[in-house]
Amino acid sequence: MEEAITFKTPVIAQASVSRKPETVHILPCEVAHSGHANTSGLFVVRTDASTVTNDTKSSVYSSNFRGRGLKGVKAVLGGNYAGLILQEGVPLNEYGVSTRYWRTDGVFSEMFVWGHDDAPTPAHDAALRAFAWMDVEADLHS
Repeated sequence: MEEAITFKTPVIAQASVSRKPETVHILPCEVAHSGHANTSGLFVVRTDASTVTNDTKSSVYSSNFRGRGLKGVKAVLGGNYAGLILQEGVPLNEYGVSTRYWRTDGVFSEMFVWGHDDAPTPAHDAALRAFAWMDVEADLHS
């Protein structure tokens, strides 16, 4: 049985257009929660000004999660890309049949990628490698 997935982008009200972009964190562990989390006072990100990674030439950040120290880097999507935070929905249509869809719940233009002991590098982290491929794609199609 084939399953169709549709993407719905709701009409954005004028008041929500000025909404601040989301901050996305990719943690080196599994958390039994998906969705928004109130991290503003609990997950404090500090800049390690003296540290710069060799591969990304960017600042290294530090934080703690459940008592464990984390090192991270900020990955920027670039001007031609936007990250979408999607939320799955399965409403019933007028015939009582469920239709699976995804709706846009937020947008982001950069995200933090975290590692336990050392800051992640493109050589060791799949998310950062994906960003490197976006740069290659831009060069190929320019």
